[in-house]
Amino acid sequence: MAPRQSQRDFPNERKDKRTYEAFLPKIGVLVQLSGENQLYANLSRSFEAPSFVDLFPFGPTFSPSSPELRPLSAQKATTLEVGSRGTCGALGWDVAFYHSWVTQELLTLLNPQGTVPVTRNADRTRHLGVEVGNSIVLAKGLVHRPQDGKPLPCSPDQDRILLRQSYLWSDFFFDHDPQLGNLSLGGVPEHFYRAQLLYEHPCGFYAGPNVEWVPQRYPADHANTLFSPGYTIMGFDLGWHSLKNGWSFFLSARNLSDEKYIALVRPTADARGKDASVFLPGEGRAVYGGIQWSW
Repeated sequence: MAPRQSQRDFPNERKDKRTYEAFLPKIGVLVQLSGENQLYANLSRSFEAPSFVDLFPFGPTFSPSSPELRPLSAQKATTLEVGSRGTCGALGWDVAFYHSWVTQELLTLLNPQGTVPVTRNADRTRHLGVEVGNSIVLAKGLVHRPQDGKPLPCSPDQDRILLRQSYLWSDFFFDHDPQLGNLSLGGVPEHFYRAQLLYEHPCGFYAGPNVEWVPQRYPADHANTLFSPGYTIMGFDLGWHSLKNGWSFFLSARNLSDEKYIALVRPTADARGKDASVFLPGEGRAVYGGIQWSW
């Protein structure tokens, strides 16, 4: 049971109140295969009550003499998830597919008159996605490996080159909405990829480049008239951590090419194909560093 209650006492002694409750069952199956390998499946219910900002009628329609809370319902969803995680030799993986059937999703949509964007409940939406994460050891023993069966002084392990990758595929859309049909929900890139190629020395040193990639544009409004462009940004990480006394340091360079890109979109209802204040810019070229001592 997940109750949520919102109450507001206004200066003119007028009161309004909303109470939200939900029963959220979850059932899952886990199959343990050989070693660390697993298969799993989950079926669950989720619930999200509107925030006070959603409920309170701010904006051009606000009237101090009649400040009732908006009649919003809680967002609910049934989600099916299946996946696998494990390792096989030099490869490690974590893969999941999910499908959420959402009702009353809280979105910025036009009011019934079609004039002002406000928080409203959509009828039905769907969230489909795939999440893939893996790590692959591409090479070992490049410059650090035991000689004649004797380990080197700092560690018995070999150095290695490791590739870490993550990929998200997201397909969020309206489900036969009376006004928006099956259009995509704004603000969600369909494809998102991140990777890091890292050299790791067993004595604690590491270094390598990384990349973040959104390969294509995606809608910035729910009417799909305004789009945010894709982007590619590169970075580089360098660091060392002591195996004995707890000291470590790092340097992290981000957006090496000083790419101008959109990092986040706050989708609006219908931009009508015109520029809107919904884009949050990404960080320019930057270098961060730090030193840490733990005991």
